Amino acid sequence: MKHTLWSAWLVLLCGSCSPTEEFDRGLAAYEQGQYQAANRLFSACLKRQERVSEALFYKGRSLYEMNERDSLPAAVSAYRALVSRETGRDTALLYRAVENLGHTYYRLERYPQAFDSFYLTALVKPNTNAINYNLGVCLLALDRPREASRYLLRECQGSGASAQALAALSEAYLLSHRADSARIYVQQTLRQHPAYAPAVALQQELDSLTKNQ
Repeated sequence: MKHTLWSAWLVLLCGSCSPTEEFDRGLAAYEQGQYQAANRLFSACLKRQERVSEALFYKGRSLYEMNERDSLPAAVSAYRALVSRETGRDTALLYRAVENLGHTYYRLERYPQAFDSFYLTALVKPNTNAINYNLGVCLLALDRPREASRYLLRECQGSGASAQALAALSEAYLLSHRADSARIYVQQTLRQHPAYAPAVALQQELDSLTKNQ
């Protein structure tokens, strides 16, 4: 009920909004988790051809967060339109759009396109947070565990590696028939994150392999 009232209030109020106010209200809706209302406001900005690149980016983000059957392909379209518009420019918004395009493709299980997007991000912004993890899990999904392990090892060599990255590296080693290396990283995962379910499952699988040898 609150969501419906919020959306209706935005629609009524923004009938008289200036383009800048409309974008700002869209951003406020996005930050408050009102993604459908935000999407409508950013779409209105695009119709007016106001703040087009930013509106495309946040339209993509809103659609991604909605995570509905039709919203993810629409998010891809928004990000691709932004990339096409910004190609040739050295802008932070372009790199964020390419990275977010990778996440959207990954959620759609379009792993080759996800990998390409993350790889392009890594070429131009190699220190992007978790970029090696993103590349590694794409390769795992593509059944290329040996290649995945190289990216995931880079992710895990720094301090403060996440449970997801450590467990993914262990899985990559296990699928590459490197059980000893897999055990090292699954044990490291469990030392730091004892209740992390994927690591517990990997430990059980490794124990089962040992018993059967």
